[in-house]
Amino acid sequence: MFAANHPPFPGAWQQREGIDGALHTCLYHDCDAEEAAAKFLHDRYPRPYTATKVIQWYEEAGDDVTRVHLLSILAASRDPRAALVLGTALRSPSLEVRFAAVNGLNWEFGADACAVGGGAEDAFASAYEWLEENQVRLLTEARGLPID
Repeated sequence: MFAANHPPFPGAWQQREGIDGALHTCLYHDCDAEEAAAKFLHDRYPRPYTATKVIQWYEEAGDDVTRVHLLSILAASRDPRAALVLGTALRSPSLEVRFAAVNGLNWEFGADACAVGGGAEDAFASAYEWLEENQVRLLTEARGLPID
């Protein structure tokens, strides 16, 4: 996914020891996110797991639990297309989905990591503001990405 080629900062990738004793670099900057994604997706969706497919699965999801998981996976990808989906999810009628979108934008896209320490109102305000400031850039970047 997009995150594999776009670390949040140099040297950000965590490594984890595999069962064979060798170190492997996690697909996301957080090995726990990689493990959670693999466990959630494994029995539900076929590989390969790409941003395009996860977005499609999110759009087709019939329940909020699945949508929340897929939003978290999309956020961890830090793909510009994912940020646009998270932005749309901010208007969901589901509070859980809206919180997943806010958390994804604030934690993974840096809408305002400091807002996460404040109240929900601050977190939502920061996410909306960041999205408004970055929407044109995200759309431009998303247009240049392959449909995988």
